[in-house]
Amino acid sequence: METSRSPSTAGRSIEAVVRNDISLDESYDAYPRIEEAFREFLDESLHPRGPDALFDLIGSLGLPEEARAVDVGCGEGAQAMELAARFGFVVQGVEPVQRHIEISRQALARADPAVAARVRFDSGRAEDLPLGDGTVDLIWCREALMYAELGPAFAEFRRVLRSEGHGLVCQVLTGPR
Repeated sequence: METSRSPSTAGRSIEAVVRNDISLDESYDAYPRIEEAFREFLDESLHPRGPDALFDLIGSLGLPEEARAVDVGCGEGAQAMELAARFGFVVQGVEPVQRHIEISRQALARADPAVAARVRFDSGRAEDLPLGDGTVDLIWCREALMYAELGPAFAEFRRVLRSEGHGLVCQVLTGPR
């Protein structure tokens, strides 16, 4: 497969995101090029435990329907909607990229009305969540912490999480950060 960018060039794009040399919007636009450059070099799934493993873990927690969840760095909103559909949670997706919020809201408008009634999407960052103190039963943060300042983000998670709440953070680590 011929690609227009070498893996080392794509790697420089990733490094630019980590160094904050380009915006999250620019990195979102660059992702298809980066993915294409690395496609031939990847020989295993990006989800090696299967797509349901994290949802299975959440199911094992025994949280009730109507539990309040926040999807930190919700991207285009698919996982926030899945949490509402599978478990009946009331989910707030929080995302710093405005384009993702727009895409999420468009998807929500097409979703099952029972799911749509339980989900909302708002602009925000992991370090400054638009939530009150002790108001969340579950923090779901999947593949989003590479864009956050870790200390302030985890302090914010602690602030919004109820005393008996749960947090699930899943992040693939590929570099020194």
